[in-house]
Amino acid sequence: MFVSTRCAANDCLIIGDKLDLSDKRGLGIMDLILREHVQNGATQLDARFMEDALSQVKTLLTAGSGTTSDTVCFCAMLLSINPDVVRKLREEHDRVFAPGIEATYEILKADPYRLNQLTYTNNVIKEVLRFFPIGNTAREGIDTIPYNGVEWPTKGLWSYPSSFICI
Repeated sequence: MFVSTRCAANDCLIIGDKLDLSDKRGLGIMDLILREHVQNGATQLDARFMEDALSQVKTLLTAGSGTTSDTVCFCAMLLSINPDVVRKLREEHDRVFAPGIEATYEILKADPYRLNQLTYTNNVIKEVLRFFPIGNTAREGIDTIPYNGVEWPTKGLWSYPSSFICI
């Protein structure tokens, strides 16, 4: 059943259509949240559901963009001090794609798997993530971590590969 809503004065009704979307791929996150809510027997969108659903969407958007932007920043920093890598990346992109954004867009539309030919680019991204892994803090665990023959205290601290941060 297709799910849509009609809202008036803080009261939302769930309206069902005869369309079967149970197996449809590519639904938006709000469609998926609404579908699950309806499958659990809901006929109205109460304030609590709306608050929880919007909170989850905001969390997904923030978490996804934060990790991506961090990786892009670390990549830009490392590329700024490694001009030979930038030169090799440009050579690879010139070989795989056509000059100009529109021509490249048409190439990718016709053959999205062409991105798999960017092996050097892929390796650069992997190397950036090796140096600056995203989401690498350990919030709880053992009391000490051995490093270079020294037992470093971690109790009450977040561990990060190069430092400790008090919480």
